[in-house]
Amino acid sequence: MEKEFNLVLFDWDGTLCFTDEVIINTIIDIGKVDNNNIYPTREEIMKVAHLPLRGIVESCFPNLPTLFLENEYRRLVKNNYAKYSYLYDNVLKTLLALKDRGYKIGVFSNKNKIELEYVVSFYKLDKVFDIVVAPEDAKHDKPNPSGVYYAMEKLNVNDINKVLYVGDNTIDYDTANNAKCKCVIVKYAKRALKDYVKANYYVDNFIELLDILK
Repeated sequence: MEKEFNLVLFDWDGTLCFTDEVIINTIIDIGKVDNNNIYPTREEIMKVAHLPLRGIVESCFPNLPTLFLENEYRRLVKNNYAKYSYLYDNVLKTLLALKDRGYKIGVFSNKNKIELEYVVSFYKLDKVFDIVVAPEDAKHDKPNPSGVYYAMEKLNVNDINKVLYVGDNTIDYDTANNAKCKCVIVKYAKRALKDYVKANYYVDNFIELLDILK
C-alpha cells in the first residue's frame, strides 16, 4: 500500500525539543554582559522566542548593536543547552520508527545554521535526519515555505502532497499552509494559536505521529 506521505519535516523548538529556558536564560546572560544590566522579562522574551535570532535580540535589546547581540547569543547559548533543554517524550523512539517505515525526515527551523547544527548534533540526531534546513539554506525565514521546497529538492520529493510539516505554533501552520502541504500541530508545548489555525492533525504526544504515519 502506498504511503500518503514520503517526507516529514519538523520544527525544532517546542516540537522536538524543549528550549524555552535555553532562550530565556541566554537572553538574561546577554543582559549581564559588560554590566549592561538589561533584563527583559520572561514574558517579553517568550513573546518573540519564535522569531529568528536577529528578531529575538533586537526585540529584547533595541538599543544595543545587532551584530554584537547575535555574536553574544551564539557564544552563550551552547552551555545553556546542556543545562536547560531536553527532547520531548518519545521523540527519538518515534523518529527511528519513522525511518524504519521508510520515511524521509528532516528539520526546518528558524534557528540560525550554526546553532541548529550544534543542537541537532548535541542530541546525536545528525545521523537520524536526512536533512537539516536553516534560514541560511532556505534564504528566507518561516513562514516563507522556501525551506520546505529546499528539502524537497535535495531529497528528490516532487509532490507537495507527499510532504507533512510538524510544528507547535502559528508560524509553523502558516509555513505549511504557504507551502500547500498538510500540517500537524503538537499540543504539548501549549502555544497560544491564532484563531484561524486549523491543522490537519493535532497530537498530545509525539509518538501519536505513528498513528498518522503508518
